[in-house]
Amino acid sequence: MVAVKARWQECFTELVSFITANPGIRVEEGTVPSDVREQFYGLFNCVRESYVEEKFALQLAKGRIMSNAWAEVNAGIKRAGFGPVEIPPELNWFMLNPLDGLRRSLYDLLFALIRGKIDILAFEQRGYKEVSEAFACYYRLGYIYWIQLALIVALQADKNYRVPVIDKTIDALMGEGHENPGDHLGKVPEMEECTNITFIQQAIVSFMVPRIVVHSTRMQKLLGLCTDFVEPQWRAGEVNSNLEWFNLSALLEEHKLEKPRPDYQMPIEFNQIMSDILVYAAHGGAEIGLVADRYNFLRPDWCLEIMECDDWYEKGELERIRKHHSVMKPRYGTYILCLEQPLQAAIDELAPKLQVIPDVVGILAAEGKVDMPSESDLLGDAEGTTLSPKNGVEQIQDIHLLHCGFDSEMLDMMVEVMSSGLTVYESQQ
Repeated sequence: MVAVKARWQECFTELVSFITANPGIRVEEGTVPSDVREQFYGLFNCVRESYVEEKFALQLAKGRIMSNAWAEVNAGIKRAGFGPVEIPPELNWFMLNPLDGLRRSLYDLLFALIRGKIDILAFEQRGYKEVSEAFACYYRLGYIYWIQLALIVALQADKNYRVPVIDKTIDALMGEGHENPGDHLGKVPEMEECTNITFIQQAIVSFMVPRIVVHSTRMQKLLGLCTDFVEPQWRAGEVNSNLEWFNLSALLEEHKLEKPRPDYQMPIEFNQIMSDILVYAAHGGAEIGLVADRYNFLRPDWCLEIMECDDWYEKGELERIRKHHSVMKPRYGTYILCLEQPLQAAIDELAPKLQVIPDVVGILAAEGKVDMPSESDLLGDAEGTTLSPKNGVEQIQDIHLLHCGFDSEMLDMMVEVMSSGLTVYESQQ
């Protein structure tokens, strides 16, 4: 029986024949004469697109749904008077056209195949790995950014701000070892009103600040969204003493994330201890403009964990989420936002439990067996890193599960719950 060639291999054979018939094309040098360039790249792209379509049909279908949702939420952002929305170019290609975004992963590999550096089998194996990893990265980031844009719409934002911190694009010497991190004492810039929304995070920054700050007419507060965490290089001249701060150096040391030496270039893996999105609520910019300097990290109000895959619970992600929740101690809880319908086991495990712990504590306190814990007992030392309960009293884990999909109405519901909880908390102060 004669084996049938895959469509992408037929396109590749046609591409090779075209190169042979046009000796002016020098693939070793990457030279393609202008008179045949359009035809060459038409065939070149046919190979890449056919490969992706044949091997990644399911991923393309998911990508197109995300692309449509992305266009819709961007339209909502535009109606609110904001934009453009800036995301890394590789992700932008995928969000605009998933096939175009994924085929780009095969560019270098296909040239290696044409030049005889690898064979068909190696191209298939390495190509599958490259495209799989690209899709996983784009799909995850795309959903994290979609959630934030949908949240801005749900918050009914009427103003948008940025904190114009200095980073390596402004100060080329930052992070080059001319000074130890933390030596430089700087002032955190005041927020500036703007229209554009950017998710592009520089790798080396003076201070860590919210990527997005909006004023919510629905909550009558400023909301800051912080994601893509990187290491702050400077020490803030003033840190608001009315806010709760973690000792960042001690926090990193406690979780074995500190660097072996100050000039060590590898990034800190903040995702081991921090949720995907930290949300801060405030009345004024002075309370929300700084998330972290070299030595301090601001305790969040809410933590958002983004689950774009349907197997997150089976893979043990809930334990990682619980660790984040335990480390960050969000005042009003953690929300797990799922793209796919969660398993019933996850729903059951996170279903609200009877809140009997405070009653037990009260009985024990009445019997003189423990001291009735104060708020400071439950929160611990705001200057330290653990913020853990005392007297062996466990806090009720405030973790909520929400199947969002690409339904912005689910974000509306979450904002309503967040707003109600905030109102109740503030009325008790």
